[in-house]
Amino acid sequence: MSYTETRYAQDVHPGEELAPLSIPIDLTTCTLLASATRDFHPLHHNRDYCQQVRKQKDAVVSGPMLQAFVARYLNEWAGPGWRLQKVWVRPRGSIFAGDTITLRGKVSKVTASYSQGIVEIEATIANQQGPQVLAGGTVTLPARK
Repeated sequence: MSYTETRYAQDVHPGEELAPLSIPIDLTTCTLLASATRDFHPLHHNRDYCQQVRKQKDAVVSGPMLQAFVARYLNEWAGPGWRLQKVWVRPRGSIFAGDTITLRGKVSKVTASYSQGIVEIEATIANQQGPQVLAGGTVTLPARK
């Protein structure tokens, strides 16, 4: 299914796997989001600080950036006509500039009514070292009339 097709609540079932989404992360993206969220801590945009002071390989992806990736993932799965109810992330490790992340998810619960369906998604965000973030969200999909 492509983004241009509407996904209906009646067509979604618990256990359905979402197609994986891979996204390369670079320092420019980290810096732009740090600016957009007014999070100017050098941990999220200053490579020298991260490497020399924090002894990390690069800038760390911020929580709001992780949430934005989950929202994008749900958006690309749901197609037009959906509404985001909730997004959550629980970091278990770090994602750095220079990593390529892969989001994987599955439908965990569907509650359908006549006019809409509420769909809960559980997901992970992994880098080259494996899953680093537990994530998910709740979306509302239209019902087929």
